[in-house]
Amino acid sequence: MATTITNNEPVNNASVSLFQTDGTTITPIGTVTTNASGQYLFAELPSGTYFVQAVLTGYLSNQSAPVTIQSPEYVPLDINLTADPDANTGTVSGIITDQANGVAIPNALVALYTLTEGVEQIIQITRTNQGGLYLFGDLPPGIYRVKATVQVNTG
Repeated sequence: MATTITNNEPVNNASVSLFQTDGTTITPIGTVTTNASGQYLFAELPSGTYFVQAVLTGYLSNQSAPVTIQSPEYVPLDINLTADPDANTGTVSGIITDQANGVAIPNALVALYTLTEGVEQIIQITRTNQGGLYLFGDLPPGIYRVKATVQVNTG
């Protein structure tokens, strides 16, 4: 029995609960935690119909289809978890200041780059507010770099 995320990577530390069904009655049997390979085990179950439900912070919970077993049968119940698009996001924010005097710079152009194996790729652009603040939101986990530029009038 294994728990994986959508890309078939094993899920460590997912909470997997076992339920027995009998008609419309659902009885909780127990809960275990997956190992680093996404595996879990419920042993020595009496004959009956069961399903599992997997839960992990940052993922949408999911449950398997019911399966009927005859003791001492071994039945694998694999289950996939999908990343919760609202839970695995973050922000990158800060203040752009003049290096010479530390004063916040309004209206600076700020670019956000992802870093993958040392390669930068621009993904968002914004401008600072009057206090020099910028914010990039709803970002997936990753490595980022921020670069700012200011157009200076020389005339």
